Amino acid sequence: MAAEITPDSVVPNDGPPSPKKFKSCDESDGNEVIQTVTPNDIGKKRKVALLLGFCGAGYFGMQRNRGTKTIEEDLINALFKAGAIPEAAKEHEQKMAFQRASRTDKGVHAAAQVVSFKMFVVDDVIAKINSHLPREIRVFGHFRVTKGFNSKTACDARTYKYVMPTYAFANKEKKNMYILVIEATIKHVRDILAMYVGTRNFHNFTSKKAYEDDSAKRYIMQFDCGLPFVRNNLEFVTLTVKGQSFMLHQIRKMIGLMIGIVRGDATIEAMEKAWEKDRVDIPRAPGLGLMLYQLHYHAYNRKIERLGIHSAIDNTIFDKEIEKFTDECINEHIIQKETKEFCFLKWLESLTYHSFDDQPRSARDQTLENPSKCNNDSNSGKEME
Repeated sequence: MAAEITPDSVVPNDGPPSPKKFKSCDESDGNEVIQTVTPNDIGKKRKVALLLGFCGAGYFGMQRNRGTKTIEEDLINALFKAGAIPEAAKEHEQKMAFQRASRTDKGVHAAAQVVSFKMFVVDDVIAKINSHLPREIRVFGHFRVTKGFNSKTACDARTYKYVMPTYAFANKEKKNMYILVIEATIKHVRDILAMYVGTRNFHNFTSKKAYEDDSAKRYIMQFDCGLPFVRNNLEFVTLTVKGQSFMLHQIRKMIGLMIGIVRGDATIEAMEKAWEKDRVDIPRAPGLGLMLYQLHYHAYNRKIERLGIHSAIDNTIFDKEIEKFTDECINEHIIQKETKEFCFLKWLESLTYHSFDDQPRSARDQTLENPSKCNNDSNSGKEME
């Protein structure tokens, strides 16, 4: 299979162009794939998929919105300063065919987001982009893609992770934040999360979506709970959910209902009612611990492999960098904020105001607002994708 490499190390000279060799992103197995590139490539535009991570604290979401602090605003400015895009594209991103794979709302983090656009071939471009970015945003690498590639439409699955304290699983009568969960509790959590797997109508897990709306049906491939771990004397777990796409608040409401059942605020019948036509009152879990973890391009990668062009979009090449950034920037922020402000404790106190039962359809969007400042709610009303 021929591998297409995006050169990052070409240095122009005054003489005739001489071929240079560059390492491909496909060398993670120890076998270098080499392609010949000439200095004439410098300055030419190439369609790429850029892989980046960010801590969403202090940002009003991913999508660019003039006058507000967004991830895209900082990223596009850094691309321009690095010489990767022209000034016209900086002002009007559509001129570089810019497209984000997944929209993230206010305060939501991403360990591995993907954006696609046309970029100039620039020497050492990743280092240059990162030099113009704040600590909260980090670009890991990029992949050469086909001209018609769209990071959103080509993405056929998304994985999110959610970091939360285990004291949220304790019986509602217990107030001890430093309690450690037992194995049976983790199994109970896993059993409830497994009930979400498959194609279901999630109209009760978002807002302004009718039961009859076909777009309310979503396919969940996996939902699991990891083993507990202790940080800053507090026990946490990480939930992992993979699905084709997600609606606004969907993941947080899925977690909110699960917690209600585990604690005894709701019964398992609430889950069964949630799939039916009537509106059910389901609280949103705090937004603090939610992060976009991975974007999947299964169909696109199979096509690329079959055609023998470019290289697959493979996050595992940058696993070490992604895990380091996730732990030091994203998880550190989540854990520090939780151990100092006890966001979940404040949210748990609000559960007594939720019925986990039928609501009149006219009152479907009038549920109690979460009182915690750690929720990072967005008022966009748009899908997470």
